[in-house]
Amino acid sequence: MITYLVLFVSCSVSTSKHTGKEPTKDPEISKLKFKVEKGIDEFYNSFGSITINFNENKITNTLEIYQNETYNTRFSLPSNWQINESENLVEATINKCSDCYYLILKHNINDINMTLTEYLEEMKYQLQNDTTEIATDIQITTNNQNKTKSYLIEGLLTTGNKVNHFKSLIVDYEGNIYDIVLKQSKNVNLIENEILFDIVSTSLNVKGENMFSKEIDKHFNIGYKSN
Repeated sequence: MITYLVLFVSCSVSTSKHTGKEPTKDPEISKLKFKVEKGIDEFYNSFGSITINFNENKITNTLEIYQNETYNTRFSLPSNWQINESENLVEATINKCSDCYYLILKHNINDINMTLTEYLEEMKYQLQNDTTEIATDIQITTNNQNKTKSYLIEGLLTTGNKVNHFKSLIVDYEGNIYDIVLKQSKNVNLIENEILFDIVSTSLNVKGENMFSKEIDKHFNIGYKSN
């Protein structure tokens, strides 16, 4: 058992509203600006520097908060994940690795004519029958938080001699399926990016409401455990 502890060392109890915007490579997405350099926004998402401690190692990173005006969503991303222009809700390259990316896809349930469970079964079918990327070590976890049901699918994708790790969090929320994906080389900051995946995925805010409820104490410490 490996234990991770994420410390939002610079957050304060008071929240901050954004005071401006900066453009990104995607014309639909803007980076939000705040009066202060570090803290939390009014939806309890962190921005500014964070420190990740695990196994006596320490990594620092910086979180930025972005807004996609077309989809009326807000979310956090590490500053070293580069947003790309895309038709998806979010598409970002991780650490300048061309084959490492973070995606958020949005599907209207009526348009695709699938429930969340049917979407999961279709994902499993595609993973099991893809002859280009061979999926192995697939694990599926079911989560229920308040009225939000989700599945976490993770495993390995092998193409030739190249092995990538993937995680996909699929969520049924207000008539839409959100498919939140992390794909990365096993050699590229694997543990750090998996922890960041948890942070940025739960930061997703739709129409002024957080998709996942947040339980944050006055020190803003979040613990993570993984097998």
